[in-house]
Amino acid sequence: MLSQQQIRENLATFSTVAPEDLCQICNVVLDSLQFQSNLSSNLAQLEISDPATRQMIADTLNALVFKLLSSRSAATDSADQLQSSGLSAELAKPLGDVISSRIDVIAKSMASRSQADRLSDLEWRFGLTASSNNGSGSAFVQMRLSFENAQPVSVEMGMKEFYEFASDIKKIQKTMAATLGVE
Repeated sequence: MLSQQQIRENLATFSTVAPEDLCQICNVVLDSLQFQSNLSSNLAQLEISDPATRQMIADTLNALVFKLLSSRSAATDSADQLQSSGLSAELAKPLGDVISSRIDVIAKSMASRSQADRLSDLEWRFGLTASSNNGSGSAFVQMRLSFENAQPVSVEMGMKEFYEFASDIKKIQKTMAATLGVE
């Protein structure tokens, strides 16, 4: 995923490409998200700009769409958010229209795919180390995550990492609830 700085730097290149071509690239990006198709091979079929520029624009649009998905609400205007990310108003409007017309379908499609690997069980234990780099008596957490359609995953972490993990899970839960419109 691109950083905010990389997105801003890449947006300067958008002005070198026609708005219609940007919308075409945007549709390819949205198709790849909705249908889990290969972005690079779909981009190769377009005869817009050079391949490196096409890929950079697609990667930037992909990052912007994920940003929109994670921060959107019912009243959110995609064009306004694209413009606040640094895209010119002339380009934000047509791209925002393309994204707005499909973002709900993409959110639902991505949510249904994420349900395929549902967490079915979580076992966890706290313990104290007998010896480690941090000294003996350090607290740790062992977790085993079991999924309906995937192999179980075992994780061990210190208490600091556990609290960071718990905080991240809470943020993800809030983001998913906001994205899907579920409270």
